Amino acid sequence: MTMSVKGKSSLESLQIGRALAALAVLLLHVELTLARPVYLGENIFPIFVPGSSGVPFFFVLSGFVIFLAHHHQLGDPSKIRGFIVKRVRRVYPVLWVVLLALIPFTYFLFPHRFDLESLPAALLILPTNDNPWLTAEWTLRHEMLFYALFIIAIWKPKIGFPILIAWGLASLYDVFTDFKSDILAFYFARIHLLFLFGMGASYLYIHKKVSMPRTSLISGVAIFATTWTLNYYNGDWSDDYFEVFYGLGAALIIMGSARLEQLYEVKLPKFLLFLGTASYSIYLAHFPFVSAMCKIVLILGDRIPFGNVGKFMIVAGVAFVGSIAFYLWIEKPMMAHVNKWTERWAR
Repeated sequence: MTMSVKGKSSLESLQIGRALAALAVLLLHVELTLARPVYLGENIFPIFVPGSSGVPFFFVLSGFVIFLAHHHQLGDPSKIRGFIVKRVRRVYPVLWVVLLALIPFTYFLFPHRFDLESLPAALLILPTNDNPWLTAEWTLRHEMLFYALFIIAIWKPKIGFPILIAWGLASLYDVFTDFKSDILAFYFARIHLLFLFGMGASYLYIHKKVSMPRTSLISGVAIFATTWTLNYYNGDWSDDYFEVFYGLGAALIIMGSARLEQLYEVKLPKFLLFLGTASYSIYLAHFPFVSAMCKIVLILGDRIPFGNVGKFMIVAGVAFVGSIAFYLWIEKPMMAHVNKWTERWAR
């Protein structure tokens, strides 16, 4: 990576974060699925189990990007429609394609999980703790809750921000103990704190309060890597604390890298930038490929070279390539049309 001083407003480094987070989640799901008793029944690369850290990173990044993109609209109710249109068209169309494709897939390969009654809640991303169709959708349910609260901040900041802060404080309770009610456990899940971490990092970035961006980046990487290591060696350590420290590390990484990119010309790997653009497809589409390929490698058995390592590489490789194909052949052309059709409502 080379640097030279140059003013810059684009934030390609955020795409790198998206790419790495999506890959971490993909590798996590390959590891956990193959380790199930019905497949291999053992861990192949347990180092990937902390890949769940990709979710806290995504949540912090979401808080950062939403505040960065819309902070100038706060207090302007006329911008609410545009905010809703942009969020809906980004989240729903790709999700609908994946879910509709899962109907025949689930019916034939996983009939015990086939539940049409729960499909409307999945299609609409309604608040629930059940995700029988697509495991990764649970994060979207919390994302939509964050969007709903941010809309209040756009409408009236003096009402919206106290609500967001109160929401964060209530979610802090979940770090130290568990809610008895499933409803409270959803609406005040500890992971909501990470949206606020991202918003705080975005505020500091916008107002040029990140005076030592390299220190921020290095500290964030150190906290994230240390938490990953503790997560790996101490799997029984409370997930509550893992998520909080992953979130803190992610906030420092995002804030520091964004400020560095603003100050300097940074040459970033084009392939990772591409993966960042495709990260939503990777995140949503990989798991059906993982599920199908786990069944196939089990059938092929010893015909696959390098034993269980070979099986892992095949499952991960097909899931990765399949997700990229989904992005290139489905998400990208579809979203070009969707964005064109909705542009006049998104202003």
